[in-house]
Amino acid sequence: MDKIIKVHDYLDSLPEVGKVLSFGSILRVAEDLNNKKLQSLEIAVLYSKIPNEIKKEIITPYISVEKDEARISLRIKDSLENLTSKPVKVMPLCVDQEGYDISQQSYEQRFANRRKFNLDLNSTYICYSFDQSSYIDRKNPLDALRAFQMAFPPYPSNLVNNKVRLIIKTFQNKSPSWEWQLLKEMSKFDPRVEIIETNMPRIELLNFYGCCDIFLSLHRAEGYGRNLAEALQLGLDLIATDWSGNKDFCKGELYYPVPYKLIPVKPLEYPHWPGQFWAKPDIPSSAKILRKVVDKRLREGLPNKEISKKYQRYQSPD
Repeated sequence: MDKIIKVHDYLDSLPEVGKVLSFGSILRVAEDLNNKKLQSLEIAVLYSKIPNEIKKEIITPYISVEKDEARISLRIKDSLENLTSKPVKVMPLCVDQEGYDISQQSYEQRFANRRKFNLDLNSTYICYSFDQSSYIDRKNPLDALRAFQMAFPPYPSNLVNNKVRLIIKTFQNKSPSWEWQLLKEMSKFDPRVEIIETNMPRIELLNFYGCCDIFLSLHRAEGYGRNLAEALQLGLDLIATDWSGNKDFCKGELYYPVPYKLIPVKPLEYPHWPGQFWAKPDIPSSAKILRKVVDKRLREGLPNKEISKKYQRYQSPD
């Protein structure tokens, strides 16, 4: 483990290398949570206790115990642009789902899925989803609620637009954060806001996304942003903070960038917070963009399927 950490830190120190990810990244998070350096025996016990589905997501990409192999991921695109005059292109991740066609739903499919998920057939749905096992300060769902209510105020009652709705999708957490509890309490005062706390198989989740209209992500930082990529493939308008890993693919006719300013990460908001910065999305601008996109969809209907096909080709392994 010490060797992985040394190689990680060496690569991270090189000016031509951008973001570095390895098993060392995960180990440091675990050490931060435990407030101490983990010994080999503790790491082995921890590894044996982690459920297989979590191992597959966060450990397998970086280490294979069976093959005695460690893997390190480097982001070098931003650095290379300053080192060469040649074109530098990013090879996108494949977000296709085996056995499922991630594509824009027809009106008939949308209506069928809306009935299945008990959604109103004639409303415009703005959706955001996030993983509660991640850091809620980074995912920032509270600003999604603020932007929605600024764009479509919940009062006075005679002027409320009840045909525009917000859904925030996650899953139940045995130890929810106080921020999540606050968001749930705030949402109770606006009947247009729906909180969904349930696990869905991925295909069902994609069907759920696909029958919505707009995906809203006012994140402060993002790794890749798989659900954002899926939203574009499904033909949803994507309104997202124009910052972090999602910028690799957030472009084109369905993407609406939200301006931001970089702010220091506050103590304990995120691992390795000292000296780090992330984005603070501009909420008034987000609200203005939301109104613009909703008005566009009400005038024009669903986007042309040829637009979403461009995103499908970009994220496809073919």
